[in-house]
Amino acid sequence: MRKHMLASAIALMIPAAAMAAIDPAPSPAPASPVPADNRAAVAAKIKADWPKYDVGAKGHLTRPELAKWLTDLRLAAGQPAPDAEWQKGAFVRTDSNSDAKISLEELTAFLTSGA
Repeated sequence: MRKHMLASAIALMIPAAAMAAIDPAPSPAPASPVPADNRAAVAAKIKADWPKYDVGAKGHLTRPELAKWLTDLRLAAGQPAPDAEWQKGAFVRTDSNSDAKISLEELTAFLTSGA
């Protein structure tokens, strides 16, 4: 129960704009950046959960691993599971250096950006 509550709480702290930025549905209002204390909490949660999604401890996430993580976050926030197009957009936006791998830093920047 506590694990589910933590997942829900962290999903709610992630800026709606970060999730909506890759969602084809328009957002009613632009979101502001995540406050610094929430950014630190999100970053800590990402770091703690990283081993769960980084299969094989490679030091980066593949597209399917990122898709699984973001799907889990959306479901924990009460949002529908994303389709393949949404997952592709999420990967492209998160992979800031276009190396086809998502680093811990890229995921943290994406989920705390408020972009």
